[in-house]
Amino acid sequence: MKKYLMVTLLIIVIASCSDDKKQKFSFVPELPKVSEEIKIQFVPEKDSLKNASELNMIVYSFGDELLNTSKIAMEKKDDVWIGKFKTENEIFGLIIKFVGDEFIDDNNQLGFVVPLFDDDENELPGYKAGLANIYQRWAATIGLKKDNELANKLFKEDFAKHPEVKGLFLNGYVSSFPKNRIDSAAASEIEKLEEKNNFTQKEFEFLANWTRNIGDHVKSVKYVEMIEKKFPESNLIKTRFLGKFRNMLTVEKKLEVFNEYLKFDKNSEVTSYMFSGIVNQQVKENDFKSAEKLLNEYLYLANSNLYNGIAWRMFETKKNLPSALQYGEKGIEIARKEVKNPTGIKPVYIDDEQWINSKKNSLGFILDTYGNIQNELGKTEAALKSFEEAATLTNGDYPELNESYVSLLYNLKQFEKAKNKSEEFISKGKSTNKIQEIFNNSFIKLGGSKDNLDKHLGKIGESVNQKMIEKLKNSILNKPAPQFKLKDLKGNSVSLSDFKGRIVIVDFWATWCGPCLQSFPIMQKAVDKFEKSKNVKFLFVNTWERVEDKLKNASDFIEKNKYLFHVLLDDQNEVIDNYGVEGIPTKFIIDKNGNIRFKSVGLEGTEKEILAELDQMITMIE
Repeated sequence: MKKYLMVTLLIIVIASCSDDKKQKFSFVPELPKVSEEIKIQFVPEKDSLKNASELNMIVYSFGDELLNTSKIAMEKKDDVWIGKFKTENEIFGLIIKFVGDEFIDDNNQLGFVVPLFDDDENELPGYKAGLANIYQRWAATIGLKKDNELANKLFKEDFAKHPEVKGLFLNGYVSSFPKNRIDSAAASEIEKLEEKNNFTQKEFEFLANWTRNIGDHVKSVKYVEMIEKKFPESNLIKTRFLGKFRNMLTVEKKLEVFNEYLKFDKNSEVTSYMFSGIVNQQVKENDFKSAEKLLNEYLYLANSNLYNGIAWRMFETKKNLPSALQYGEKGIEIARKEVKNPTGIKPVYIDDEQWINSKKNSLGFILDTYGNIQNELGKTEAALKSFEEAATLTNGDYPELNESYVSLLYNLKQFEKAKNKSEEFISKGKSTNKIQEIFNNSFIKLGGSKDNLDKHLGKIGESVNQKMIEKLKNSILNKPAPQFKLKDLKGNSVSLSDFKGRIVIVDFWATWCGPCLQSFPIMQKAVDKFEKSKNVKFLFVNTWERVEDKLKNASDFIEKNKYLFHVLLDDQNEVIDNYGVEGIPTKFIIDKNGNIRFKSVGLEGTEKEILAELDQMITMIE
């Protein structure tokens, strides 16, 4: 038992292996092995999970890569939730999150970790390196925190004890070093590796990738040629084809790469990606005949999303709506089959339920397109059925689909249903300004007074606000914000530390990012409201730009749109990397002591909801 206690000091969470129900997280057997059933026990600390009517554990199994995601219903005994999971071969360990009705406990974005052991009661070789690979590569994908520093530490610990596993993890290991040390780390590992006579496929791929990354293109070409001979199905070869494909500007050139790639890989994610890219470009260029010909030629690669793209483009351009309807019908037919019997390989980062829901969402989106075409052709009752099914299939999670549904209800003078459905979507936080307007108008059409409308809206708003507060309470953070010093558009040096004693909102954005630009009118209102108080500072960090003159690019955009933003230039993309951002827009709300308290990713909700949430975040940390 002492040996095990030593091990727990090195893993990420405090886990008890006894049946002590006072522990927040525990598991038995004490030293779980491959193929054994593990009993997980969890005692929620957050009120939102304590009161949950049901609880599931999301289990991420990992070896040298993320292997699978499972959702397992737990049973409650007294105040303890219990779930069981049986491990399989190739698994080194597990990371677990607990999900209630609406809230999650993910151990501060690190997950609850279960290591696996061998017959001698030692952690499996590769366990820590596998865990490091999750934190370095997969964390953002599965909703955890990317932590290169922690990953680097875990890699080194595992390699020191089990040097034989190093070849499996070289790419992740080198990538976990700070940016200014990556090249030297890569060069060192290349030198050590080249002392060997034989290389595994992963070692070959590492050598080919990293010799290129550090500028030794002659060696890189040599290793690529060797991989082509020994491992023609290597991911590296696929990546090379992808790069070549993306550099082709015309459909004709992309088809050439696609046909070349088909010689050794007729059906994979890469094949589907290339095929979709060609069809989508043909549709964008309004070359519907060529798109249809290609779909008929490669029926096994055709999917509902591609037919949806053609149908929607035809709807937008109002060209040949009867044909658009036929494309919609074909897409719906494919999507319905996928819901009943999903094909393809389930991505390792989602569970079976999410896999089915992704199929339902695809069906929902093409039904929405189909409904819009039906409505345009005057088939309003049929369109309403399509919109209703789309909103139901997607569980009302997509405001644009919800808007299609309630808009037609209102236009067909079904005011009672329009009011009820609008209220449902507003209460769920999945509405739009148009849905809010339809609710107001329907309420009045049904005989409600302006005073009663205001009272009713107040009750809805109070309920929505309470849910938002609970959500924010469960997502609050408290970790030091990475310091930075950047130039603004006027050439002044600006540091985060300049604003100590004030709440700082750091908003990462780019001029090519659609959701970023959609958020800016709302953010301008936020700036107008909060900056007058002198307690709040907004910093808009321009990053990930793909132009040569980044200063001119950002300056022209801000000037053209007359935004009163304090813009900083992250020319080298270093600050965004330090903050671990995986997608933009992403906002960090930093308190007066320089600690990150909230992180907001993407753009969701109405203007009123977004401003209310930002206001509440600021209020909670003042």
